[in-house]
Amino acid sequence: MEGIEYVYHEAADCINKSLQNPVESLNINVIGTTNVFEAARMHKVKKVIFASSASVYGDPEELPMTEESPLLPITPYCIGKHSTESIAKFYSRFNDLNYIGFRYFNVYGSRQNVDAYYTNVVILFIKRIMSGQAPVINGDGKQSMDFIHVSDIANANILALEMDVNNQIFNIGTNKSTTVKQLAEILISATGKENIIPQFTGEASLVRERRADYSKAKQLLSWEPTIDVERGLMELAKDIIENPHLY
Repeated sequence: MEGIEYVYHEAADCINKSLQNPVESLNINVIGTTNVFEAARMHKVKKVIFASSASVYGDPEELPMTEESPLLPITPYCIGKHSTESIAKFYSRFNDLNYIGFRYFNVYGSRQNVDAYYTNVVILFIKRIMSGQAPVINGDGKQSMDFIHVSDIANANILALEMDVNNQIFNIGTNKSTTVKQLAEILISATGKENIIPQFTGEASLVRERRADYSKAKQLLSWEPTIDVERGLMELAKDIIENPHLY
């Protein structure tokens, strides 16, 4: 970080891996984040912009979630992300190191990570649909996510650099819920396999619903989501169909 003015810290272990190996996950997400902030302190970085997660809310008690909603992390990943926010606040208070933290909701987009706990369902659904198989949905399909396109995530990060705003945590989502059943229907339509009907397992999911109140980001960063979920998922489906070897 020598000679660097601004740092983006987006790296993390994922939920799936944190469940398999909690110790490794906490080492990566908590100790790793501490290393980033300590290096930034040593080299007098102006601001660290980092990825938190909507997972810090756990299974929310109120919707939409605001930045003041209760934090109820469930998995080692969620606990680690909660800790990253506390690490940032510590370095800001005692070392005058500025930060912006983003609680990303369900991020999706072309070339996305196949290990993502919530949004990898998009890739799994499309691969099954394209092979003529029905997408398999846990529960009754009514559990929902707040899908936010990666380009809107990127835009929020750019604004965090450009705007004179420091030491704040922001929700980055759309305030729109898409159920897993609706997701399957959008992808079936996108692939033209209208004869395929989703199957339901009846198994419970970790979280019933998430929906972001992003009014704070709109007010302080002049940020709003621009990619409609149906359009974004259609584009992702097309990319997976055209480039299956990349997923």
